[in-house]
Amino acid sequence: MSGPSDTDLILALLSTDNDIRSAAEKKYEELESKTKFLMLFERLSNKQNLIAVEGRQLCAVLLRQLFSADFEKLFTALGADQEHFKNEYMGDMVAEVAINLIDVDGNNRWPQFLKFLFDSTNSPNAEIKEIAFHLFSSVPSVFGNQEAEHFDTIKQMLMSGLMDPNHIEIEDPPAQKRCQDMLTPILTVTMETITKGVDDTLDQLYGEMIKLFSNVELCSNWRYLALEVVVTLSETAPSMVRNVAGNHIGTVVQNILKMMMEIEDEDDWATSDELANEDSDSHSIVAESALDRLACALGGKTIFPHILSCTPTILQQPDWKCRHAALMAISASGEGCHKQMEEYLPQIMEGVMNFVNDPHPRVRYACCQAIGQMSTDFAPCFEKKFHDKVIPGLLHLMDDSANPRVQAHAGAALVNFSEDCPKNILTPYLDPIIQKLEENTYIIQNANTPELRLLRGKTIECISLIGLAIGGEKFVADAGDIMDLLLKTQTEEPNKDIPDDDPQMSYILAAWARICKILGSGFAPYLPLVMGPIMKAVSSRTEVVFLKNDELENEDDMDDWTFVSLGNDENFGIRTTGLEEKAAACQMLVCYARELKEHFVDYVEDTVKLMVPMLKFLLHDKVRSTAADSFPCLLECARIRGPEYLQSTWEYICPNLLTAIAIEVDVDVKIDFLRSLARCIELDKRKDWQKRKEEDYDEGVEEKLEDQNDDDVYILERLGDIIHVLFATHKDGFLPVFNQILPFAVKLLGQDHPWTDQQWGLCIFDDLIEYTGPASLNYQEHFLNPMLHYVNSPVAEVRQAAAYGCGVMGQFGGPSYAQIVSQAIPLLVKAIQEKRADTDFNNPTENAISAVTKILKWNATAVNVDEILLHWISWLPVYEDLEESPYIYAYLADLVESNDPRILGANNDNLPKIIALIAELVNLVKHVQFSSAQLFEVCLTSLSEPQKRALSEALAAVPKI
Repeated sequence: MSGPSDTDLILALLSTDNDIRSAAEKKYEELESKTKFLMLFERLSNKQNLIAVEGRQLCAVLLRQLFSADFEKLFTALGADQEHFKNEYMGDMVAEVAINLIDVDGNNRWPQFLKFLFDSTNSPNAEIKEIAFHLFSSVPSVFGNQEAEHFDTIKQMLMSGLMDPNHIEIEDPPAQKRCQDMLTPILTVTMETITKGVDDTLDQLYGEMIKLFSNVELCSNWRYLALEVVVTLSETAPSMVRNVAGNHIGTVVQNILKMMMEIEDEDDWATSDELANEDSDSHSIVAESALDRLACALGGKTIFPHILSCTPTILQQPDWKCRHAALMAISASGEGCHKQMEEYLPQIMEGVMNFVNDPHPRVRYACCQAIGQMSTDFAPCFEKKFHDKVIPGLLHLMDDSANPRVQAHAGAALVNFSEDCPKNILTPYLDPIIQKLEENTYIIQNANTPELRLLRGKTIECISLIGLAIGGEKFVADAGDIMDLLLKTQTEEPNKDIPDDDPQMSYILAAWARICKILGSGFAPYLPLVMGPIMKAVSSRTEVVFLKNDELENEDDMDDWTFVSLGNDENFGIRTTGLEEKAAACQMLVCYARELKEHFVDYVEDTVKLMVPMLKFLLHDKVRSTAADSFPCLLECARIRGPEYLQSTWEYICPNLLTAIAIEVDVDVKIDFLRSLARCIELDKRKDWQKRKEEDYDEGVEEKLEDQNDDDVYILERLGDIIHVLFATHKDGFLPVFNQILPFAVKLLGQDHPWTDQQWGLCIFDDLIEYTGPASLNYQEHFLNPMLHYVNSPVAEVRQAAAYGCGVMGQFGGPSYAQIVSQAIPLLVKAIQEKRADTDFNNPTENAISAVTKILKWNATAVNVDEILLHWISWLPVYEDLEESPYIYAYLADLVESNDPRILGANNDNLPKIIALIAELVNLVKHVQFSSAQLFEVCLTSLSEPQKRALSEALAAVPKI
């Protein structure tokens, strides 16, 4: 029976006419149980409202009666060949009835259903149990107002399901695989729901997880899952893990190291190409990643002692797998154990370098990995201390032609080492490095066949990175030849495009940018050749696809794709390699605009039109961030063509950037947007900058900031940068706009706020004083007391911001601030004397010394200068704060030049100390001259000719350091 007759029968059963209702009841009773079930369930679950609410309620009552009368008969009547139908539809139907039989007061008018649930969950029949839990999940409110009464029974019912001994069957393994990334959020929520006072559960859980992931007999997925539980718990609640499960941590580290030893010895490993995702699911790689995350989560104080106690013994084992694991563990723990490892670096490096000549290639590979990672983690201290061992060792491994994979990894480690190595240290090694580069250029020239394109690409990367590290002065002679080799395809076949899937293309794009940095304006002739491929990469359309589940399972070559399940058997896929190339190409454009300036002017308009839409490119965060980074560089280029072109370019960028800031949801990307806006405003010096845009922006940002958490430090920092730029460019003209956000700035100074709020609140008022001078006195009621109070804050950053504010009050406040700065002097003296020996407070202490100096020099009418100078000379030298030191030493020079007896002392007693200070200053300048010639030349440009001659004579008299 189906169609309108079903509805007619239900309506007839509700009729007030006795004859019609009696006939309908007779007809209903004549139906078989199965037919009744189908009819009632279809009418009850029909969402098209073919019958009124009363009709649906009648269906529910009749179904309840049907179940109560002959449920077993009905269940059998559906047929043994319809198991899936019974489970699916019977469960849904019963749930629908149960929902309709709970009234508005929470009374369950079907008590037999509750009894069925309780009995079924204790049934030995797994199918009955499954149906019961399906019903419970469908109608969790089934207990209504009796839930509290039955809570213990409900808990026991659920526990019996969790402890069921029956083997778990996964109906859809592909679906399970696609949901693996949900594990961490699930565990995070679980951790958040663990209430205080039941933390003993964590200790037991940690112990059980260790047993699982250390059991080599278990399948890999189980072990990985257990290890993931341990790591995620540590990341989510590190303090609780340290306090409650701290006794397990040593065992965890030991078993992770054992798991790292579970590595296969493959015959072709040394000569096979190294893919980015290779071995990503192997035991050793999973364990290595877990150790890295664990060290970052729990910190070096907790993890490093266990690493230090285990690795020396493992390194002495005859089995190469042990040595490999120990070296990889040193590499993996460097980031999280940075502070603790730094103290032991000499001993660690002595041990690591012993394995440069290990008989097994994979141990030598691990040695390269450890060196490369420590070069990054501990730069530049690592490079300064160990260059005499590391560079010769890596160059030796680059000759290991029998094991190309070791050879390549040695080159990669040398790149890492070179990136942060001071040039004066790297220079003596140039000859052997250049020799290696010459060997590599042979590869560029001759690796032209398709199967060698990846090799050619990696060689290009190696040469450009090392060239960038050793500097343009040494590399410029070869850069032109190498650039010609890279452009060989375009110059020989100008009408032939490089294929989109060419693996060397991403390396070539990056190499062009590095060589641009080396050549500077000398790169300009190559722009017409390189801009085409780069603009093509930026404007390329992202490949997306929609696949059914079965189609996805049958696709083999999908390593470059990321899929998201949309439900209903649909999956959305994005080709991720294309996204990375797009992001890299955007970064190249930023590099060219920044480095080439006037030579890039002809490309500004096309680049701006290409980059502005990228602010809303939702598929890749880096693309959006890089687009924002490009705008200040492009404005610099546009300025060269004149103010009108600059203005039109800025007016095109500004509204789009403001809109992007308003709608961006990713915090890190929003930070980049705000930073870009600050730099753009700084570049735009026009005094008639539209006030409407200022107001719109600040109101929007203020509204957004009110919605942020108090500890959203990064957004606060970027806002501080923007306010700094607005004050610097508009001076007191910015005050009307500042008044609108004044309450927010004042709120940041509260003693009940986080120290980061206090720091940035002080910085905002520091800018107010510095750039508006005496006009800032009108705001003293808002900032003065907090600023004086925080001069002696226990937090270095807050103390520094407050001290700087006192200094700018003295420097820029004028006579109106004379009495105020006199109140600050004793507080500043206390801050200096209290922390002068504390190296962690060097910057705030030197800021306080500079503040006293500025008050003495510019606003000392209400201060006892003679008394303070006796202390002041004893605080010197200062050398940590490079921005404030010039004020201090300039004042010293003024006093010495004027033969001020207060500074020279009676009978010139202070003269030896002053000479020692000056000698130390000259020595410091000498160091800058030889460690950073470029910085030194920039500093010289601000000196007059007599000053330059005097400095030259002074430096000539000092031996080279």
